[in-house]
Amino acid sequence: MQSPTSAEVQYGWWNRAAGSTADRSPVLDRSGRWCAQRQHENIWHLAGTTGGGAVERTCTAPLGLPVLSPLVTRFGEAADCETFMDTAKGSATLDGAPLAAETLGATRIQLFGPADDPFGAEPTGENTWSCGLRVRMDPPTPGSHELTIRGEAGGPAITVAVDHYLRVAAPVPTGTV
Repeated sequence: MQSPTSAEVQYGWWNRAAGSTADRSPVLDRSGRWCAQRQHENIWHLAGTTGGGAVERTCTAPLGLPVLSPLVTRFGEAADCETFMDTAKGSATLDGAPLAAETLGATRIQLFGPADDPFGAEPTGENTWSCGLRVRMDPPTPGSHELTIRGEAGGPAITVAVDHYLRVAAPVPTGTV
């Protein structure tokens, strides 16, 4: 299977993030309770934060899916992305081993969200630009993993610190009690 393009990655991640109401938002979630909320079939998206302090989340992900997580990200005007990316930096480790960060430059996306989503997206959709630093991982092996995410950027200042305690397991077959 071919890797998704920058536009596909950014569209998928932002529409997952903005597609939930604030009370079920995976981005505002402090524990991991909404980790499986609005996941896609071909990639497991982990949430960052809005920059409001460190978060520890516990999450169970299905076996066999690649994982994507932002280090730091934003949407807005193309010029906002240019300024943001000039100061963006971040790092990630999986079980203590460093992961390569991927730069996703300003990309035009359409963003959809319910009336009370945490990002102010329009239910009818709005054209915007997205950019950021992310990590994409091959499907993790079964078992427990720790994914540590750190990111920051200025204009306005954003600091992201998320520790994901990820359990990778085969899905329960349909009809099983």
